Amino acid sequence: MFLDDGVSRDSAPPKKPEEGGDPLARGKYRQARIQHAYLANDAQTREVTISRVVDAYDPARTYFFVAILHDPAEAFGPMGPKGSPLDGVQIGGGSVTLIVSGDINARRTAVISQPGSAWYFDEAARVSYIKVVDNPSTISMRLRYRIAG
Repeated sequence: MFLDDGVSRDSAPPKKPEEGGDPLARGKYRQARIQHAYLANDAQTREVTISRVVDAYDPARTYFFVAILHDPAEAFGPMGPKGSPLDGVQIGGGSVTLIVSGDINARRTAVISQPGSAWYFDEAARVSYIKVVDNPSTISMRLRYRIAG
């Protein structure tokens, strides 16, 4: 994943003009590697790790979203089809707040307004959206899935 300001040419790698370089290039970008796997001893838990490979950009926003797309065959929670297939989310070993009140727009707004990480499930899109506070260089998330049946 690459992140830059999306407007300027600051993110281009700096090269000398005689090498075809852009005089406005500053190499200001962030590159992150995203990896995920189910835990070897726990098929219900997936670990997602986001690691900064290049960290030469300081974004104005202090968070980002991770979208987890769900398979229709996954088990749903106690709210029936409106319940998330995820039983819980942890970041860095701490539980992340699940927002369930209101319609999808109210949940989205509530998650964004939380001072820390939070998440909500969009039942129409079948996606869990996790707001992640972007301050450590490596972020480890554990997603716990519900048991079918």
